[in-house]
Amino acid sequence: MFLLVQCLALTRHKRKPPTKHIEAPAEEVRGDVSLEGERQPPEVTQPPAGPLVVLVLSSSPRGGSTLLTDLLSAVQGSVVVFEPLWLIEKTKCFHDMACINRYLSDVLSCRFTSDFEDWLKSKNLFFHFFSPEARRCLLLGIPAKKQACLKAMDLRERCRSAPVVVVKVIRARLAWMMKFLEDPHLNLKVIHLTRDPRGSINSISRFGWNADPYLRCSDLQDDMQIYKKLRQVFPSTVTQVHYEQLCLRPLETTKDILSFLFGNATLPASIRDFVEQHMLNSKGNGGNMSTFKNSTAEFEAWRYKISEKWLKAIEAEPVCVQAIKGMKHTLFGSISAANDSKIPLILNT
Repeated sequence: MFLLVQCLALTRHKRKPPTKHIEAPAEEVRGDVSLEGERQPPEVTQPPAGPLVVLVLSSSPRGGSTLLTDLLSAVQGSVVVFEPLWLIEKTKCFHDMACINRYLSDVLSCRFTSDFEDWLKSKNLFFHFFSPEARRCLLLGIPAKKQACLKAMDLRERCRSAPVVVVKVIRARLAWMMKFLEDPHLNLKVIHLTRDPRGSINSISRFGWNADPYLRCSDLQDDMQIYKKLRQVFPSTVTQVHYEQLCLRPLETTKDILSFLFGNATLPASIRDFVEQHMLNSKGNGGNMSTFKNSTAEFEAWRYKISEKWLKAIEAEPVCVQAIKGMKHTLFGSISAANDSKIPLILNT
């Protein structure tokens, strides 16, 4: 067995002196994990009993994870656990890798605590995604009936009995997933979602969150590098989806995702309906969390909205340049070039 070295230090590599970017309280801590030495892919065995757990991990907020999660929630009978790390991100646990591992293990195994269930039911935006039953409860106009409906829902049992459990996270790093992918008792598949950092950072900046290009692109670049290593070891349980490709080729990319998850690329009617209504909707339906978009235009809409200040700041940051080049996207160099639709975002290679 080859050596796996997990560095539990929750500090990042030294960074350059801070730049004058918008600062706000960080949304997540960062853990560095390295994979050293060559590893052989594990032997193919029958998946363990229980639901298929699909973890959608986006390297950044505003990276398209809500869209992808909403798409996967259209799988018949699935449930969605939306941003479970939100509950602990401002606690001591979030600064302790062992504590994070225990917490995520409980979530991925449907071992919800009573406190977790109470929190999730109270977080309307998050709980809305859990299931159709959850949405029916939340729509009840009389508070007493709504509370009775929510109280009657046993989330642990709903989770354990579902064929698919989708877990969406933007507060984790891809390297944290190694121990869960190695767990023989967990039927886990991981989808790493990437988006051009200029698009995500432009959106983040409008929310007043920490939009520091160095920090955001470091997370993205770290995840992209770890993905290459994880993919070699876990080719059947780890994949990567590019937001831009999902938007440009929604039907084809969705087929690829379903093939990865289920070994069958056939689009169920519910999935096809979602794509046509949410992603190929020419009119769209505004709102920051809305997934009703004309995705073929939406994926690069940031090019015509980003300020010159932010474009220059991001493209001047070396780690952002690394990530953008790694995605085979164009470095524009000026706001006029970014606004020029004749210059393609995605390079043909």
